[in-house]
Amino acid sequence: MKIELAGLDDAPEVASRWLLRAVEARAGPAVDASAWHASLEADRRAGRLVARLLRLDGRPVGLAAWSAATAMGTNLDLFYLNAGTASAEAYASALAAVIGEVGRLVFAPGPLAGVAPAEEERLMTGLGFAPYGRSEMQLPVARDLPRETSEGPGRVRGVVASDLASLAEVHRRAYHDRFDRYLFLQEADEASDALREVRDILDGRFGELDPDGSVVLEIEGKPVAQVLAVRRPDGVLLADVAVDPGHQGQGLGRRTLLESLRRLRAAPAAKRIYLNVTEGNQPAVALYQRLGFARSLGPSRDWYNTACIPFGPSRASRAPAR
Repeated sequence: MKIELAGLDDAPEVASRWLLRAVEARAGPAVDASAWHASLEADRRAGRLVARLLRLDGRPVGLAAWSAATAMGTNLDLFYLNAGTASAEAYASALAAVIGEVGRLVFAPGPLAGVAPAEEERLMTGLGFAPYGRSEMQLPVARDLPRETSEGPGRVRGVVASDLASLAEVHRRAYHDRFDRYLFLQEADEASDALREVRDILDGRFGELDPDGSVVLEIEGKPVAQVLAVRRPDGVLLADVAVDPGHQGQGLGRRTLLESLRRLRAAPAAKRIYLNVTEGNQPAVALYQRLGFARSLGPSRDWYNTACIPFGPSRASRAPAR
């Protein structure tokens, strides 16, 4: 069995149809995947996502889609074979075709539709991958926030555009040498990559910046903790929650996050509030649960290349990412 790749530039309607199938298979039957599909379509049209049909004997049987190559390699975002083709052997052939085009894969999605978990594990671990999971956590609308004072060292204020450099530095220090840093890494230089990621959030790449939920805690005029929130069709996403390591363990992350939640709750157009967290990041999960968050999706079962990332998700930072 040999799976081959085929381009989609001349067949946008075919691309959209297979992209939707792959998204629905990854999201699961209980999830409305339309917003995710629309976001990926926009990324594909903008050139931020590359999509290829998977063909067997000349007929389309699935789809592979990946982000632009990063400093470490390529992240495979979607990987799907239809029910009539899916097997460990077919996925192995498709992976070989993808790797042949893009080179080293850093992340790969799971579970593989149509393949038993044990077979998937044998395939992926045999290729040098290890599993990790991500969950969405949501603050229930009816859940009251903890009644506690917001007093403490420094002050919490809204984020402004001139904060970019200082926010990026807090982000860099919080994610340094942590698993979560690699999930969205693009540039080899750590400071440049942190600046790029925070700029993307402030500039609205993942949704319009929410001025109510985006706050920073500063001590002696220096930001040491932050929450960056963006507005998306399905609610407000807390896209970045970070505390400078030199100030962790003092309750500053909780205080900053609680102030963000209070402001979001008080906003006239308050919506669903959610975030994403890496499983194994127990301090972050515990903090969110104490504030009232509960898992609403996940955990997912994805794969990371152990040759690229030398430590697992238990080294995740306290900060959730998109």
